[in-house]
Amino acid sequence: MKAIQANNKTTLLQKLRWIIPVLLGMLFAMGDDVAANAGNLGYKGGLLYIHMLIYVLLFIIVFWLIDKGIAHHFETVKEKNDSVVQESKLLRFCHQLFLGFNWNIKSYIRIVLSIAVCWAPYFALLYPGVYWSDTSTQLIQYYGGEALTDHHPYLDTLIFGWFSDLGRTIFRSESAGLFCLVLLQAIAAILLFSVLILQIKRFGTNKNWCLGTLVFVALFPFFPVMFASLAKDTINAVFFMAFIFLWSEAFRCNGKCFNNVFWLIGLFIVSVLCALTKKTAVYVIVLSLVLLIVVFHRGKLWIKTGGLTIAVALIALVIMPKVVLPAVGVQPGGKQEGIATLIQQVGHDVIHDDGSMSDEDKKIIDGFLSSGYENIPSLYNFEIVDGIKGRSVKDESLYDDFIVLWARKTIENPIGHFEAWLGLTHGWFGFNNADGSPNYLVVCTESSWYYEPVLQYVDWPQQTQNNLRARNIYTYIQTIPVVNILFYRSFWATLAPTFCLFWIFGQKNNILKKLVYFSPILLFMFTLMLVPVSGMGGEPTRYVLQTICTLPFIFAVLISCYKKQLLKGLK
Repeated sequence: MKAIQANNKTTLLQKLRWIIPVLLGMLFAMGDDVAANAGNLGYKGGLLYIHMLIYVLLFIIVFWLIDKGIAHHFETVKEKNDSVVQESKLLRFCHQLFLGFNWNIKSYIRIVLSIAVCWAPYFALLYPGVYWSDTSTQLIQYYGGEALTDHHPYLDTLIFGWFSDLGRTIFRSESAGLFCLVLLQAIAAILLFSVLILQIKRFGTNKNWCLGTLVFVALFPFFPVMFASLAKDTINAVFFMAFIFLWSEAFRCNGKCFNNVFWLIGLFIVSVLCALTKKTAVYVIVLSLVLLIVVFHRGKLWIKTGGLTIAVALIALVIMPKVVLPAVGVQPGGKQEGIATLIQQVGHDVIHDDGSMSDEDKKIIDGFLSSGYENIPSLYNFEIVDGIKGRSVKDESLYDDFIVLWARKTIENPIGHFEAWLGLTHGWFGFNNADGSPNYLVVCTESSWYYEPVLQYVDWPQQTQNNLRARNIYTYIQTIPVVNILFYRSFWATLAPTFCLFWIFGQKNNILKKLVYFSPILLFMFTLMLVPVSGMGGEPTRYVLQTICTLPFIFAVLISCYKKQLLKGLK
């Protein structure tokens, strides 16, 4: 009876999963519509609904084809061993070169060197590294040009400042010291990519998949360009890759690694560092660890998983912000940062005010936002909230009143608030920018985006011909048909993650465990729904870096579970 009920439940999930491409198609149509109409949805016309129908049908067909393609592939080779599968001479040579991607030092070194050789030309062209605008702000704060705040993670600010000081002391050049940090970051990324490639082979992934993943990491220009640059997200991505490796090891050995004190210490340190180098990462890490308790709660394992989770949460959410940062004189970030989307939605109400905004409402908005009520129409941009959000608020005591006002306006005008949210997030749900250009991953190949006061403290690098050459190479690869799908930010932000979710719900066993294994990516996807910009400039690119670095490996493990017991059932 239980088996029949379980089978019926699985069948229901397999049917319900088709809601995913339907909803995604509708969101993509609305995302493109908002981008094309300056933040307004054309829901009163018929074109939007035709657009929705096309995208829904397209995503259903694509999801079905990929799902069936994966199933067919594994059905074809399920009775064969890697050693007897017919391979071309090129594939056989590659597998011999990397020693079958087996877990040994020789194979690891060869993978590391292969990635390093492919990345090296980009680092030569981008010397002495690419530095983003937020990095300049953090360096200004480190050197006392502005008050130290936790608007940007303080640990990142310290790391940037330390290496800048190192360069000044040893090389008499701050940018030379920062380039040392860039090289350390890149080396760490290469080492972690390599160990993740070997790790997926330990899960039983086919050698051809391992080779394809290696080729992707080595030749996808996004990786060397991003890791040749310096931002809080690039530092965090390195720690997150280490977290994913340790995370996957827990599933590979079915929780036995919890008895290994070195693994526990490593997971604890990496989790803390990941949580302290990116504001939204703290929630991803803590919630992922909570879900880990769901999977590994047998016997005394729940004590270890629970203790680890509580320790990381206390350090990241209590000790650092409430004790350490005030003790060293670091001011907390403004309250407006946590409600950026809400501020944009209230700004939308002001822009489209039909007389429903009372004098009391205007007073609350004017008193809370540093931009002021009267300036919102001129500062409002449907794609980014920074103009009206500012870097601080006038009166924090009005925070609760502002939230109440927002909630009331949401009830009064839900469509307007949905438009405002979609304007900020359309980059995750669309293929086109507001100007009609493709919604590609925008990268920086020169350090031309910075705040000028940084020039007082750092010999900030300027654009060179080599920077332009790197840009041309990246652009050329980005425009290759078919390959260019990998350069769409929406592909990594929502399309690929939601297909993984769709695939998991189509399985017949261990769905919960596979969902938990996939949860770090899913949680990062949810954080994107609250970002202050997604469809303009290079900022959105940083927000999906962690997903791009780790999703291929998690996906490889998930599809390798097809009719295998790699992620064993809950006990």
